[in-house]
Amino acid sequence: MIEITPRNARQWSRFGSRAVFGQAIFSLAETKKNLMVLSADLGGSSGLNRFIKSYPDNYLNVGISEQNMIGMAAGLAREGFVVFVTSFAPFLSMRSSEQVRMNMGYMDANVKAVALGSGVAMSFLGNSHYGLEDASIMRSIPNLTVVSPADCGEIVQTIFAAAEYKGPMYIRLTGEVNNPVVYEEDYNFEIGKAITLRNGSDISIFSNGTMVYESLE
Repeated sequence: MIEITPRNARQWSRFGSRAVFGQAIFSLAETKKNLMVLSADLGGSSGLNRFIKSYPDNYLNVGISEQNMIGMAAGLAREGFVVFVTSFAPFLSMRSSEQVRMNMGYMDANVKAVALGSGVAMSFLGNSHYGLEDASIMRSIPNLTVVSPADCGEIVQTIFAAAEYKGPMYIRLTGEVNNPVVYEEDYNFEIGKAITLRNGSDISIFSNGTMVYESLE
């Protein structure tokens, strides 16, 4: 397993969220033999090239067909696989929202949906790729746990924790390359548990994703 160290944290920051997700999946595949990863024609954009080359039997490219991808993932989860699916945030949360609701949420399927480029990270591709509504949509779905990592180190923590978590998840990746570093050292990451980064007595600020760094500033 890769470790969170100051050196790795700085390096991951330069790589960006999608490349780091791919690194985490590759590391996970070394020990998690029942891992399956599906993408909607976005293997390279998801940072998965090394994983795909090394573990071709653990990867499925379903093409530009996010709705079918969710159904396939739910079926694989029923057969005992730990399943990660990946696409851009608006396509996972809106194009396939019915399938996420029915096949992941109501069926309590052990599927982890990894949303790339949430927020306006993919704004250069136009407003079709804006992922502004995704968190609120996904939070309304029963049984679905939503996680929004603050930096690339926390992405690694989230992927490892998600692989052990039983139930459907939506993992929201924000930011692109040169993501600011929030956590330089390893720490006790728990799904659903907030982390206090700075103490004070005047106000409280709650934040998630790349806005954690902005809040600290």
